[in-house]
Amino acid sequence: MQLSTSMPNPGSLGNLKLPDLFESFRSLPPRTNPLYAQVKEASLKWLSEYCKQALQSLQRKRLLTTPRICGFDEAAQDRLRRADFAYITAVAFPDVEDFDRLLVITNWFNWVFFFDDQLDDTAGHEDKEPARRYIDSFVTVLNDEDDKGPDSDREEQPSRFVFRCIWQAVKQDPRCPPAETKLRWADSMNRYFEALRQALVFEPSSTLAETVEGYIEYRFHTVGVLPIFAFIEYFYALRLPSEVWTHPEMIGLREAGVKMAMIDNDVVSYHREKDLGCPHNIIHLHHLHGMSEQDAYDLAQHRQRELYRTWYTHRSALPLYGEHQDGEIQRYLRGLEQVVTANLNWSFRTQRYFGENVAQVRQTGVLPRDTQWLDGVIPDRGLQLVTSKAVQAKALATSTASATSTTPALTIASATRTGERSSMDKARAVLVGA
Repeated sequence: MQLSTSMPNPGSLGNLKLPDLFESFRSLPPRTNPLYAQVKEASLKWLSEYCKQALQSLQRKRLLTTPRICGFDEAAQDRLRRADFAYITAVAFPDVEDFDRLLVITNWFNWVFFFDDQLDDTAGHEDKEPARRYIDSFVTVLNDEDDKGPDSDREEQPSRFVFRCIWQAVKQDPRCPPAETKLRWADSMNRYFEALRQALVFEPSSTLAETVEGYIEYRFHTVGVLPIFAFIEYFYALRLPSEVWTHPEMIGLREAGVKMAMIDNDVVSYHREKDLGCPHNIIHLHHLHGMSEQDAYDLAQHRQRELYRTWYTHRSALPLYGEHQDGEIQRYLRGLEQVVTANLNWSFRTQRYFGENVAQVRQTGVLPRDTQWLDGVIPDRGLQLVTSKAVQAKALATSTASATSTTPALTIASATRTGERSSMDKARAVLVGA
């Protein structure tokens, strides 16, 4: 089959019927954490004030090579507020009363969407090395492999500084359960970064089945749901022993939940990513292989219903461990459902995907031809956050030194596979004594 090498014409999208994604356990109205508004404003305030300070400092030192650093002028703050990432936190964790922990994950959501938008903007670039170096710079923070102090990157690399603050908050939280919980979060982030590297070189195959298989291999991690699942243990102080965490039925439940979120995201974001020329979308890949956009949407609903059946099959097959452990497991499973429900409800609340048409699209399920979407925090995205030639040289030297390292193949089924053991070992080393 001869495949198209470009995205479909943005103007060709007619009125389409979106799948009904609000089925099964996601058909009920979500509960919202009462701290939602306070946490949202606190996160926006911290990010905007920090970025303004960093911008002023760089301007004084004449290090700034681009007109903005974080992009947090008033217009950018308005876009971030309308994107409303704090709502995901509020619905995913409706019962958490700890303001500081809610703020940590809200900061993470604000960071991860900004970070993801930057990388999406590199999709059409032939030279992937800048993006690869950029990703690697975050891995060094996660694995404590750089020699910088806690305030490093405050001026030179704000996005990395924000991520560093989030990781330090998780790692040093004395109220967090045993290190295994922090280990799982660090591992999920390591796999997220590894999969982003894989996404940089992804190319569609000659057959639809091979294309979808290759896509799911990295998209399972780049959708960013596994780190949120790990936050469930962190927030509710759960203690799931290894035998529970690695049980095949528990692994199957996490896989089903992640894949539900993958389909949700690709369905709601397709028209936005189509306009942006970003190919990392299951609807686009089916269309690339000759399927109509409407048929691709319909197939997404079919697959979602299969995942619901898979979910309940795995849940019913979980063994029983006794009152106390079963109570912890049920709290965790409810958390998985709340996370997947939160992502979906947020998608039809934020203006990120449907702009001011979001209420109409939610009510009718119809995507009009003229539907607008909310731009990213920085409209002229791209990897523009390295602020001086000295920093660029340092990043290049670091990349060259690590060029011989290899990224393990990523898999999604078993908690004992080689790639996962590799990232778990890295995270374990970081958490010794934490």
